[in-house]
Amino acid sequence: MKIKLITAVIAGLLFLKVKGQQSVVEKVRIDPNFITGESHLIPIRDFDSYEGSLKVFYESVFDVLHQGFSIQPVARFSQFPSFTEQNAFSVETRNNEYFILINRLSENYWFAKNRNQVEVYTKEININSHLFIAVKNLFEIYLADIKEPKQKLRGTDGTTYYFSQFSDSLISGETWSPSNGALSSLVSVCNEIILTSKIGFTNRNQEKLISQIEETIELLK
Repeated sequence: MKIKLITAVIAGLLFLKVKGQQSVVEKVRIDPNFITGESHLIPIRDFDSYEGSLKVFYESVFDVLHQGFSIQPVARFSQFPSFTEQNAFSVETRNNEYFILINRLSENYWFAKNRNQVEVYTKEININSHLFIAVKNLFEIYLADIKEPKQKLRGTDGTTYYFSQFSDSLISGETWSPSNGALSSLVSVCNEIILTSKIGFTNRNQEKLISQIEETIELLK
């Protein structure tokens, strides 16, 4: 983990943005409040305690990214890469039907020159009850295992993942760039859901996702 973190720091410091003839090191994000987890999700950070540009960023980015999502999600996943656009999905039900709503920003919100012009691309897809229940159970199990990390480290370039589910109140956890183990499998499932939305949630594709979810649940048993 420490080697990976050091590598990420070096990569972040070497990142160059080339514009015309000018090369500058620009907006390499280092969040001193970030802490990494291990084999479980960690409590979501207290964004209200942030100051400066980070405070401004987090005060608006979730509202934009989660536009149109229920405030009581069955399962909500948000992906925050360092340099590419943020995206998210929300699993919901209404009128005895089941849906996955997927939002993708037109550009990385952190680097956007004018955040008021960042667009949200939305897709709503029907899913069957079996996949709905599987995703619900997956989030329920992993969010029940939120723990404080044993060590606190500074996070830098990579991808931060947020997971939420409503049960009496909104329960949320996060992780940062897991490379293996249960959390890596959890992230893979969520990424696969987003990828599957591009080719269609056929019965066969939903069965494959359910099998992947069942395997990911087994990793915590």
